[in-house]
Amino acid sequence: MKSCRISRRVLASLVRIVMVVWLLGPISDDGSYHAKTGGRRMSR
Repeated sequence: MKSCRISRRVLASLVRIVMVVWLLGPISDDGSYHAKTGGRRMSR
């Protein structure tokens, strides 16, 4: 039960990180917000 609680917290933090990277990644990549919908996935 303890490991389940820990993994849930880790999962929540990972989701938060992925959301931030997904939202800010394309913007910081080439300065255009449309890169997010351009179909270009993780280029790194």
